[in-house]
Amino acid sequence: MSEKKIIEIIKKYIKSKKFDKKASLSNIKNWDSLTHLNILFSIEKICKVKFNINEINNFKNIDEIIKSVKKKNNLIFNHIGIFVNNIKKSEKYLNNFIAKSKSNKLILDKKLGIKAKLFFDEKNICYELVEPYGKNNPVSGYLKRGTNILNHIAYTSKNFDKTMDELKSNEFMQISKINYSKLFKSRIVFFISPLNYIIEIIELKK
Repeated sequence: MSEKKIIEIIKKYIKSKKFDKKASLSNIKNWDSLTHLNILFSIEKICKVKFNINEINNFKNIDEIIKSVKKKNNLIFNHIGIFVNNIKKSEKYLNNFIAKSKSNKLILDKKLGIKAKLFFDEKNICYELVEPYGKNNPVSGYLKRGTNILNHIAYTSKNFDKTMDELKSNEFMQISKINYSKLFKSRIVFFISPLNYIIEIIELKK
């Protein structure tokens, strides 16, 4: 969502074409509590984002709102990654456990040492089944230890390099090098969060 579109939404509600983006909201003409909520709800609907209560109550100026929307639009949930010994057997289990909507074809990625397949449920939530391939693969160790089988949460990012810098500044630790994924046809990288869960960042090509 462009900054221009957000400004258009704001202009519609405050009925003014000129305002300072960094001015206090309380100093902007026609910006009262009801207008504040209407503007944020409209931005949520059009920009397909969600503000939390803390954000709604603490936005100080328009610039903060714009930055928040841009940040939310940068990372978009993509899938839940699950490590399995055998994709075909695991898919049969998922068919019984979750009502399947669709799935894509199995992809062999020799460079990453995996086989992978995307599986979508009725609500279009995506699950990536990842099977080990070859001796030097990133999956077998987890399967043998029985740890991190529900392995990661993946997000797409429009600004891949910037997202990496932001994660590092927020104490996320990079645990893989940047690789190219045949499944997603773009760059990917893995981080571990301060809460000890793994996330994958997938470059969303413009």
